[in-house]
Amino acid sequence: MSVLSLQSPSATGFFVWSLLGVLFAAVPLIAWSRIARTRGVGYATAAVLFAAGGLLVAIQHGGVPAVPRADAHLLFTV
Repeated sequence: MSVLSLQSPSATGFFVWSLLGVLFAAVPLIAWSRIARTRGVGYATAAVLFAAGGLLVAIQHGGVPAVPRADAHLLFTV
């Protein structure tokens, strides 16, 4: 049985996956805000990536009534 196919998620598992989701959502926004040419552009890019990451995590955990799809991750390639 794979860790990814748990039938009954525990509170600890939910916390770990949420933490990993936030981590992977935060890394691009930190990187973009650090390498952007100007402070304003860096903050704007970071805000867009943070919102997209938060929405992605919310969809994956059922906070937003939508079907999670793999192509939702393509937003981070923009």
